[in-house]
Amino acid sequence: MSAGPLHPLEVLYLRQWRRQMAAGQREAARDSLLDALAQEPNLPRVHVALARMRWPGPDYQQWLAWFQAHLSPQVYLEIGVEYGDTLRLAGPGTLAIGVDPAPKGDPAARCSGPVRLYAQTSQAFFAAPPPDSGLPGRGFDLALSTATTASKPCWTTSSAPKPWPHRAPCCCCTTPCH
Repeated sequence: MSAGPLHPLEVLYLRQWRRQMAAGQREAARDSLLDALAQEPNLPRVHVALARMRWPGPDYQQWLAWFQAHLSPQVYLEIGVEYGDTLRLAGPGTLAIGVDPAPKGDPAARCSGPVRLYAQTSQAFFAAPPPDSGLPGRGFDLALSTATTASKPCWTTSSAPKPWPHRAPCCCCTTPCH
């Protein structure tokens, strides 16, 4: 989960959710989470708690770490880096390329391999990939988009990552793509 501060509603409703879950009141606990999201839809930890109730098993970052380890991409492209929580999952032999118009803190600090970070929108990045990114001549093996805004999808057909020669890329998107 992101290293960002907790929203006051997250504190209140997650505390209530934990108490209800401990008391075996699953339906009331779920309703508490839904009440929180009705008041403020941008509560990441509330979304995670609700998702874990609906779909138990490994969480998103555990799954992505497994995917990274098994795919072993040479070049990993991530759109929507924020604090670098998922960017850091790239292995030491992987070039991690992060694109985020407003990264938070130092997303590259926890990465074990080489990182190139670009503080720009994905649309601007794909319209003219920076030459030092290495993408135009090299391509990428894995792309992940966690970018989200209320009004725009993470990438559109016209702004999606284009495969460069000699690559068979895999793209994952955690938000609606159009």
